Amino acid sequence: MRNTNEMPCPRFELEWTKDGKDWNKRICTYSLVIPLGEFDVRREDQDGNNVRTEVKAELGKTSVRSSDYKAPIWDDGTVQMPYRDGCHAIFDRKALGGHIPIVAICGDVFSVADEDS
Repeated sequence: MRNTNEMPCPRFELEWTKDGKDWNKRICTYSLVIPLGEFDVRREDQDGNNVRTEVKAELGKTSVRSSDYKAPIWDDGTVQMPYRDGCHAIFDRKALGGHIPIVAICGDVFSVADEDS
């Protein structure tokens, strides 16, 4: 399973999931992920256990239908960036100072986009 401790935080996140049994129908959820501080009550579940270190704010979704039944991962192992929400992430990063990384995720694979993207 993917270890979120390996990913930068805060980050703009583009996460691909299947919308059915195959990857030809898929959804990419675009979110802003922020870290939760040690005393942030949002870390706790209903029983008061610290279970989360981050919180996601969904900013958009892209639905894709394709004739390609493979996961949206390029041959070099990097995760594909959806065009529309990928552009939104670039615009949003610039609007917030240009330093928040953009991460694309598919299953257990993730890629950090170039800063020039």
